[in-house]
Amino acid sequence: MRCLADDKTPDDKLFCHYGAPALSSRLLVWGDSHATALIPVFDEGAQKHGVSVILASSTGCLPVEGLEHDQRCARFNRRVEQELKPQSVGDVVLVARWSLYLYGDAKGDLGHALKDAHGRYERANAEQQLAEGLQATIRQLRNGGLRVWLIKEAPLQPFSPPYRLSRLAMLHRPTDDVGLAVAEHFKRQAFISQLFAQIAAANPGVTVVDPAPLLCAANGWCRVELGGQSLYTDDNHLSSVGTRYVEGFLEPFFRSLRNASVESDVSRNDVQ
Repeated sequence: MRCLADDKTPDDKLFCHYGAPALSSRLLVWGDSHATALIPVFDEGAQKHGVSVILASSTGCLPVEGLEHDQRCARFNRRVEQELKPQSVGDVVLVARWSLYLYGDAKGDLGHALKDAHGRYERANAEQQLAEGLQATIRQLRNGGLRVWLIKEAPLQPFSPPYRLSRLAMLHRPTDDVGLAVAEHFKRQAFISQLFAQIAAANPGVTVVDPAPLLCAANGWCRVELGGQSLYTDDNHLSSVGTRYVEGFLEPFFRSLRNASVESDVSRNDVQ
């Protein structure tokens, strides 16, 4: 994937820039590889609405200070935080495969899951750590005058969609009911949805956006295919086709940024 930082990434390459040239309305997208997967929709949306997008992402790194699973991620998050002010952003978008850090992956691998001080994993403890850590990070960002956007994760599929779809095509089988059951998605996201809703309700400067409603249909399935093309690159990352399919979920976000930019321009003209 493009724009994935690591320890060898120099400071002047830490951020990738998309959309319009640097103007008064700039935003930072900060997260793990799921932030990178959304590049197509952020780039196109930013160009359409005339805003500038800065992206900082690193594989497996939760964008919450103090909850990094290794030193690489801790260094990455510190570097992003140190560069926030010089980048002059007004909005920060936090993107992650949140459930990975709470419950591990579908195969039961808890390598990235939050653990206690002794390295032990307990679901309730992981949920408490995320709740406290995310609230502290958002409080710090809000105290700095930044608006915060929380992006919920796309439905996690129980298989590799590209492989499954290719097999079905070879067998001339239908794909209408291929995907994760909506009920299963809601079940895995229950705590995350509740936490995000509570944070947003307590702070008018925080907004939650969710791509799932555009992927999960009334037939009870969260789809993986569109016109013969996979909406995923693997069991959890949206493909470029997938991101463009759900681009509408970010429309309120871009409208808000555009309006803020217009208001800023008007205020600056009034001062002049």
